[in-house]
Amino acid sequence: MGEVLIKAGGFLLMILAGYVFKRTGLLKASDANILKKIMLNLTLPCVMICGIQNMNLQLALIAPLIAGFVVDPLFVVYSQRLFRKRDPKMKAMAMLNLSSFNIGGFLVPFLSAFFPASAVGISSMFDIGNGIYGTGGIFSYAQCVANPEAQFRPRDLLRNVLHSTTLMTYLPMLLLFLCGLRLPDGVYTLLRNFSSANGFLSFFIIGLMLELHLDREDIGTVIQLLFSRYLLSVPLAALIWFLLPVDDLVRQVLVLCLLTPFSSVTPAFCASLGCKPALASILNALSLILSLVVVVMLLVIWQVGPSPPRDMKSASRRRSGSTFFV
Repeated sequence: MGEVLIKAGGFLLMILAGYVFKRTGLLKASDANILKKIMLNLTLPCVMICGIQNMNLQLALIAPLIAGFVVDPLFVVYSQRLFRKRDPKMKAMAMLNLSSFNIGGFLVPFLSAFFPASAVGISSMFDIGNGIYGTGGIFSYAQCVANPEAQFRPRDLLRNVLHSTTLMTYLPMLLLFLCGLRLPDGVYTLLRNFSSANGFLSFFIIGLMLELHLDREDIGTVIQLLFSRYLLSVPLAALIWFLLPVDDLVRQVLVLCLLTPFSSVTPAFCASLGCKPALASILNALSLILSLVVVVMLLVIWQVGPSPPRDMKSASRRRSGSTFFV
């Protein structure tokens, strides 16, 4: 437990460092966009590639892949049903936030620190679907919800999807796997030099973007959105934990994926739709704090601590025969 709290405390200090840099004028909130480009286009792809170094295409990976494609549309329908009586901009904002999951910027550093290297690959299979929806698919639809006069253009959706970092990283890797090829070990060694910076960058950016100002009339909206997220994600996580016949490692990673905060790109999406920037920012910050507490609690309950990488096949099984591995 002590190691988990120390590591989580280190992540909090990284967030605090970003916030202090902004408050003291050393950096501006807008500088987060530059750092985010470095993270999304350099360090995060390196983490993803290194995370699947020793993974094979197995049936166990079908579960997180399917989950990634199913969960986001499920949350879109859920948010539209729940906020159907609110104004169009509020419905669009709810859709963007409730259906987004911060896998690369929040969860990957935790997985890298506390789980085997293959855990990153599992989360990335989930993030393939999440990334396709979250990097433009849902935003294209939200534009039409916020502005009923706007026209939905499939080419905009396709362009956003094809520029998804997740998709551009994993499609070539999947093709290599299907052809029975893998990168030389020396390449992975070089990539780890870049991937090691991803954890610091992701949490430092969160601190740099953190805003703690909120109008009194928006407090109810924030509480409603946060409660609505957990109202669906917690039961889904329970179903996965108790009913999904997969390896313990796959089960744990999927549960953590569902309990991640809102994506860090949603405030920018919300601002472009005319929503209140301060509301979107504080909502993102509070969801981050809640997810941080929940994830640390689960790590303590599961008695997970920093450990050397281990292969997915050697992970302990919750019960005999409850696995997709062949």
